[in-house]
Amino acid sequence: MKLVIIGFATSYKSTVAKHLSHKLNIPLLDIDKLIETQAGTTIAQIFAEQGESHFRALESHVILDLSQKDDCVISCGGGSVLSPDFPQLCQNATVLWLKVDAKSAHKRLNGHTRPLFDNLTEQQLAHRIAERTPLYAKYANLTLDTSAKGSKQVLAEVCKLLNIN
Repeated sequence: MKLVIIGFATSYKSTVAKHLSHKLNIPLLDIDKLIETQAGTTIAQIFAEQGESHFRALESHVILDLSQKDDCVISCGGGSVLSPDFPQLCQNATVLWLKVDAKSAHKRLNGHTRPLFDNLTEQQLAHRIAERTPLYAKYANLTLDTSAKGSKQVLAEVCKLLNIN
């Protein structure tokens, strides 16, 4: 099984991916962590020093590498769906979209650093989410709304959705 998890920042992608990787006993491949490892620096530093376009180029390279993998759980960055190479990652995969509304995302972002979302208002987050929603919907085979839910509830619902005990 190749499971690709997509969604906006704070939708519990990393939490769900880690849990499912353990439960299914298959590798977890986190796009953001792979980018940091390959770049030898943090995503925040990449954005600050080289900009979003450089980050997106690194992300596309990782996405192409991961498109060749099978039997894994892939946790995508919130903007991974923007990559022109993203459709290749979705081939022969189940794509799970973890949706989150702007109110929940804003609450969850409070106190956390995310290069593209620092200091955005709830309305600005809503606009960003709306921009990406058509792409999330385009690629998703399965969808689960994580808004106003805790991570444990989301994990239980994902396992039920995927028929995993």
